[in-house]
Amino acid sequence: MSQIQDILVLGNQGLSKADIIIVIILSMTKKYLIITFLLILPFSLYSKNEIDLSLKYFKKTKDNKGIVLSHKYEKSKFITKTDIKYFKEGKNTSINEGSLSINYDQKLKEKYYIWYFNKNSYDKIKNIEFETLMGGGLKYLIINSQDILFDISNGLLYNKTAYRNFKDKEQIRNSLRIKLKLIKEKLYEASFITFYQPDVSSFKDYIINSTFYLNYFLTDKISIKFKIEDTYRSYTYTNYYNDLYIDLLLSFRF
Repeated sequence: MSQIQDILVLGNQGLSKADIIIVIILSMTKKYLIITFLLILPFSLYSKNEIDLSLKYFKKTKDNKGIVLSHKYEKSKFITKTDIKYFKEGKNTSINEGSLSINYDQKLKEKYYIWYFNKNSYDKIKNIEFETLMGGGLKYLIINSQDILFDISNGLLYNKTAYRNFKDKEQIRNSLRIKLKLIKEKLYEASFITFYQPDVSSFKDYIINSTFYLNYFLTDKISIKFKIEDTYRSYTYTNYYNDLYIDLLLSFRF
């Protein structure tokens, strides 16, 4: 099994708001996910870049193998993340998961922000042909210092899921997020983010996504990153409810 992650972060001096809308439209169908990534990749030449190469990879399934390659392009307000996962099971290799997401934060006043989120993805393991999450809400910045970033956000998301061989599903989800980042300049960076996203009409149907990483800087441009990501869905048409990834990566910044 192998995994390729491509992460791009877009700012107000990179893509315009009109460009961001085009990116969302292009990503609304599965076949355009890779095309959209290729279109916005050149903008990464005008901002901060980060490339991660996996040293050790583990996924909680049997007979799994994999590597991770990630690219991060960073500016201020827009964050676009592309994620393509390649799985190898026995002699078979295929693209079993893929996603493209966009975050946008607009400051209202000190400590208060309005956010917009859009994510389009597919997951063959969970029989999801295509899924869209789209919505917005408010974010409150609790601590914003040189060493600590701590915020909480909440909002509503429209969620449409097209299943393979099953009826499509449309829902409205509440999206509660907590984020904590600890920074020691030129030494380490640690981050924990968790999302709780229940269906507002049935709280038994929910998604929990949590990500933790510890980035230890060897030099100004090279670091070792340990990352854990876990996604749990209470409702699925398969017996596969939980995704757990553990990665050890070598990270380059330029």
